[in-house]
Amino acid sequence: MTGEALEAKKAYDREYRKRNRQRINQQQREWRARNPDMVRAQNERYWQRKAESMKKTGISSLEGAGTSEKERIQ
Repeated sequence: MTGEALEAKKAYDREYRKRNRQRINQQQREWRARNPDMVRAQNERYWQRKAESMKKTGISSLEGAGTSEKERIQ
């Protein structure tokens, strides 16, 4: 896909999500309700990666709360 076509698709997708936000959110809620094991597994993977990232950057769990990672690195 060319750069121009990619930008056009992104703009279309943004507008689509804006116009259909409630329907998309409802579909996501329904999917999560039907698949609690998959949601739980994804949350576990997310927090595992998050813990590893915090360990690498030397950030404790409460240290830097409310600041962006860019601010913490400086």
